Amino acid sequence: MQPYWSADGCELYTGDVLEVLPGLPERSVQCAITSPPYWGLRDYGEEGQIGLEETPEKYIERMVEVFRGVRRVLRDDGTVWVNVGDGYAGHWGGDYAHTPWGQDRSPDETTVPNKETPDFKQHAFKPKDLLGIPWKLAFALRADGWYLRSAIVWAKGVSFCDSYSGSVMPESVNGWRWERCKTRTWPDADTDSNEELRRDRQNGRDCGEPEVEPCPGCEKCCDGHGPDGYVLRRGSWRPTSAHEYVFMLAKSARYFCDAEAVREPSGDPEGTAKRYESSFGGEKNEALNDSGLRQTKPEGERTWDGGRNPRDVWTIGTSGTSRAHYAAYPEALMKPILQAATPKHACGVCGAPWAPVVTEGGPDMDHRKKCGSDRSGGYHGEGKVGPTRGQSARDVKKNILRGMNTRRVERHHPTCEHDQKARPVVLDPFSGTATTGVAAVKQGCRHIGVDLSDEYNEMAKNRLREVITGVPEDEPEQCALWME
Repeated sequence: MQPYWSADGCELYTGDVLEVLPGLPERSVQCAITSPPYWGLRDYGEEGQIGLEETPEKYIERMVEVFRGVRRVLRDDGTVWVNVGDGYAGHWGGDYAHTPWGQDRSPDETTVPNKETPDFKQHAFKPKDLLGIPWKLAFALRADGWYLRSAIVWAKGVSFCDSYSGSVMPESVNGWRWERCKTRTWPDADTDSNEELRRDRQNGRDCGEPEVEPCPGCEKCCDGHGPDGYVLRRGSWRPTSAHEYVFMLAKSARYFCDAEAVREPSGDPEGTAKRYESSFGGEKNEALNDSGLRQTKPEGERTWDGGRNPRDVWTIGTSGTSRAHYAAYPEALMKPILQAATPKHACGVCGAPWAPVVTEGGPDMDHRKKCGSDRSGGYHGEGKVGPTRGQSARDVKKNILRGMNTRRVERHHPTCEHDQKARPVVLDPFSGTATTGVAAVKQGCRHIGVDLSDEYNEMAKNRLREVITGVPEDEPEQCALWME
């Protein structure tokens, strides 16, 4: 099987992913990151594309089959990260642009050849129901043998937060309201019939710009029930969709991840330190240990360096693109995934990951002082001794501060008997314009991308070539000379 393009350890393949994956070597990639086509959302104009199945169940079945192919090429210690969004059961009787296959598309792009409108009543869905596609897929993959390890919420926008709001696509969720009744006319249209005009607009015919004017009076706005000239709109309402899921799945129970690479500073060092009290003593800790409900580490064995493990809600904004791809996620979403899922080096013989060698250093004076230590990093305050055999508050505080030491990655060491370095391989079975590939190359990885479209693979090739060569996409001649 010949790739569409290859250079510097990166390969792009054009074709059906179910046909391409069997041609890749078994257990040859360290990680797979992808965003498959969402069900019923867009028609990419490619025969056999995933996402236009008649029902969600058939879509899920096909996706499970795809990830069986991914499992074959993934190393036993590898992980898969799947970004997938949800949808709503739409209007199935009239305007095709309101069906899932017509959303966010221009009139000439909403036609899906030989496609029958699904009957959602057979699948317990009502119009406007949230379909729950992401969790249906996650549970189906789990049932097929994958370890479902995490459901990361990619928050593209949030509410009731002063420091971050984000940006998401607007939705028509206006609720009930009285609105001024208006009329629209299309002076440039070839017909006065509303039905023919609607059909012309659906077929992409240019009808010009409409003229909007106040309604001179009609049955809707002069029925005597509401304000004169107003009409009651009984619109639906719900919060605007502003998040998607990124599911983390593992092939086996013992999988590689580099926790050190994604540690982040604690946003609340004093609060974090306070939560460490239960490991050093106190009435609650003693009671839990005596009850047999929990066994905590002995005094002084638990350390904290002022950092923390990432949470599973990521506020990362979307990023615009000038390329003709409708569903590219941002590189910023890829960075923490790649840092956690790919090793610094892979073994050049067997592909095993190199793991970080972590050493603990001296006192972290900065965080100790933030948590109330004296100049020496200790604590000499007074504290009351509890009525049980737990430690006093002063002793708890001293032990917490004593555990705040620096922590650093000294080097990386192979986890196998070989000592040869190679770049890890990242697979994207739905690579599109290679956002995953670009982020992977910047992270020092190799990339394998699969897409059904030559057009997208051409854009992906240009993007990857720019990252590899450093020559912008709009200078392809120089890129070609460099690659030769």
